[in-house]
Amino acid sequence: MHLNGFGHGVAFGIRPVGGHSYLWIESEANSNGYGTKLSFIKYSAGTTLDSSSTGFGKFAPVSGATEYTCSIDPVHNRMIVRYHKDGAKHIAVYDVSDTDNGDFSKPLVTFTPPSISGTPQGYTLYGSYMYFLTGNAYSDTNPEPGNSYLTSINVNTGAIAQGPTLTKAGSTLTYREPEGLAVYRTDAGQSRLFLGFATGEEGDRRSSIFYKNALV
Repeated sequence: MHLNGFGHGVAFGIRPVGGHSYLWIESEANSNGYGTKLSFIKYSAGTTLDSSSTGFGKFAPVSGATEYTCSIDPVHNRMIVRYHKDGAKHIAVYDVSDTDNGDFSKPLVTFTPPSISGTPQGYTLYGSYMYFLTGNAYSDTNPEPGNSYLTSINVNTGAIAQGPTLTKAGSTLTYREPEGLAVYRTDAGQSRLFLGFATGEEGDRRSSIFYKNALV
């Protein structure tokens, strides 16, 4: 599926509806390429959708905020939203029983995340913890094993719980730029934190995905 004008795609969430998958994703990108709304769209393989379309829901969850991204914890049924307001990034967590109805009026918690060094990439939520990925692609000044770091933040306190911790997942890959994070639970009940990397030679970029399944 190709999305025009939706934004960088830093993070997004998946919601099953019947036999279909729907995306909560940033939309209506500004001149910097960041979404100014959150949208709820049906995934349809092989199709192209423009952000200006009126065929799906668009939401501005926080009054006065100018940019939004989000991710979903499918195990605990929570949505985490990162938004830009008053010159800084902020976090809000919602129950998906509310956001499924387009209701962002009752955040479970809000906080300003701590400063974390490194280039910000994807993030996600699992229970009481936000996971945040930073780093850059391999280069002459950033050789293997790179500078991809994971940090966990307690959303109840807004403080760092663990990290930043260097991850060497896929360290031998070509290029290897850290991108997204997502939480998934297998049919057997195992929770996994997925890490996505852009890899491969220029002109033939690939997506490489790894996961961690041990809680520390």
